[in-house]
Amino acid sequence: NAVINNTHTVTMTGVVALGTGYVTVNTGGTLNTNGQSLSLTDITINGALQMGVSTVTVVGNWTSSSATSITVGTSTVEVTGSGTITTKSWNNTFYKLQTAYTGQIVTWVNNGIITYQLILFGNATGSLSITSPSGPTISATGATWDSIITSGATVSGTGRILFTGGAGTIIPATITYPNLTIAPKSSTHKLGGNISSTSLYIYGAAANTATLDLDGKTLTTTSEVEVGSTTNTRYGKIVNTSASTDSTLTVGSYLYIRPSDVNSKNIIDASGTKTINISVATNWTNNDTFTAGASTITFNRTNADQTITTSATTQNNTFYNLTINNTGASGSDDILLSGTLGLD
Repeated sequence: NAVINNTHTVTMTGVVALGTGYVTVNTGGTLNTNGQSLSLTDITINGALQMGVSTVTVVGNWTSSSATSITVGTSTVEVTGSGTITTKSWNNTFYKLQTAYTGQIVTWVNNGIITYQLILFGNATGSLSITSPSGPTISATGATWDSIITSGATVSGTGRILFTGGAGTIIPATITYPNLTIAPKSSTHKLGGNISSTSLYIYGAAANTATLDLDGKTLTTTSEVEVGSTTNTRYGKIVNTSASTDSTLTVGSYLYIRPSDVNSKNIIDASGTKTINISVATNWTNNDTFTAGASTITFNRTNADQTITTSATTQNNTFYNLTINNTGASGSDDILLSGTLGLD
């Protein structure tokens, strides 16, 4: 075991294998792994961790506090057992995180950032369970690699995975997402394939627009889709730039285009060369902008009425093709209008 206290710095000069031991870096202490390999059962970081090109292998638990300062370099952290990753601050960062080994279930608590890649190393018996609604965040930018790869292991839980990369970021189609949030400052992210998620949220930073390009792919949720933020100056937009293939957005609950501080900031634009066909399982609320193009909007609830709501200020629910496929029992199979509905 090793405990590094305030004002003390430990610099590794070779491979360190602690077996069932642990390392604790207290506030004011520093561990510099110095490009070496460190393996142990548990690590707790309340001070500074400087990793460079090191590999740190943890069989049990990784715990880092809000006071932690981590310099990741191009390091790899491997969480190989059924432990817990507890990251209590956006300062808690990984470059490459490898976890969810065969037969192991790892739980990620709170937020944290992955700047390059998440590797789900095991087969389908391995799992990463995300329990916090605030993380983790994938900040990797680029179209030449998958920022999430898997050998069959899955992601589960009620938390979210949030993408904040720059222009050209591809959302990998390698996993089913527990909840998917696209929240870069102002860039466009593209689907890397057909994607399934519990929910979808998209919004930019203050006074900026985050754009999700479906790019001829299908995005399916089992719950809601929201465009824009509860803060009405953080804008979202969904488009399809494919010149050859329509996109499909299948919404398992409600679709909500949130109001912005000015009109035409939170947008679903289906007017490209190829359109976006949308099906909604519960309610449609448009408090900003929907551009229909040649799209088909389908309402297909099975057990209750559905509502189409338009803001009194925007009044722009105009559909090109509208399909009503509500199969609820008599009296529970209606489409209720609130505001103006147009058919183009």
